[in-house]
Amino acid sequence: MSTRMQQRRGTSDQWTNINPTLAEGEFGWESDTNSFKIGDGVNNWSSLEYFQDNEALSASLGDYVEISSLAAPDGVATLDADGTLEPTQIPSSLATTSYVDSAVSSLIDAAPGALDTLNELAAALNDDANFFTTIGTDISDGDTATLTAAEDYADGLAVNYDPAGAADAAETATNSYTDGEISTLDTSLKAYADTAESDAISTASSDATAKADAAEANAESYTDSLIGDVTVDGTGGNTVTDRIASAVSSLVDSAPGALDTLNELASALNDDENAFTTLTAYADQAELDAVSTSNAYTDSAVAGAQPTFTNNFMLMGA
Repeated sequence: MSTRMQQRRGTSDQWTNINPTLAEGEFGWESDTNSFKIGDGVNNWSSLEYFQDNEALSASLGDYVEISSLAAPDGVATLDADGTLEPTQIPSSLATTSYVDSAVSSLIDAAPGALDTLNELAAALNDDANFFTTIGTDISDGDTATLTAAEDYADGLAVNYDPAGAADAAETATNSYTDGEISTLDTSLKAYADTAESDAISTASSDATAKADAAEANAESYTDSLIGDVTVDGTGGNTVTDRIASAVSSLVDSAPGALDTLNELASALNDDENAFTTLTAYADQAELDAVSTSNAYTDSAVAGAQPTFTNNFMLMGA
């Protein structure tokens, strides 16, 4: 003869009002809702959860995650003990912190601490977007002033009543004046050249420009289209976007608008990766040209002022 079992039963109100503690494994059935609970010997009726089978769960599976989908392709990523994504679950196409740090480091490329931001480089160029043109103009004006002074002085000596003495004095004075002007010009040129070499040229190269453009493009593209505002370490305000903005801001460091990119700095140097060598060569040639022209003019003046004798008559040069 088969055995028939009956479980404890009652309406939902009856169970709630009595609120018993079911023994471990004991069933309690609500006759009006057709739901039941299983006791654990500890918690009372109100503290127990209703039993749900697969059919009851099927309507709300979207609230759950299957174990097989964790850390799986097209599944759900997991977090480590610190509440951040596991590195192995971050796609290589995303601009991670290490990727951005590496790009910024390559852009700086071991530049000295006093010249590792665009603002510092711009200051070294006197915040002048046309630095190369300014230097060329200063050199040209200096040469013209030196030659004009030498010519005026030599012209004055040519009409002196003591040609030989005047010529000697003119030569000495001209040489002294020319040497002083050349020394001043040389000092100015070297100062400009030294500043350009130590403060700008080593960093504003075409390789750095290419790396900067690539880093900026990659950071903007990856951040805007893939990461957005996803946090890197789980803390507020510490997204990859925030870190990129902070890194770029530190690099620009309040540089003026006309000199806040490597391309603008390169333009200020006339796109010449050997700007210091070019300026030094220009200065050296200017010095040689000034000395040569001054000496030639002085020699001509002296020669024209020398007395000559013809048939016992002395002819004075005009």
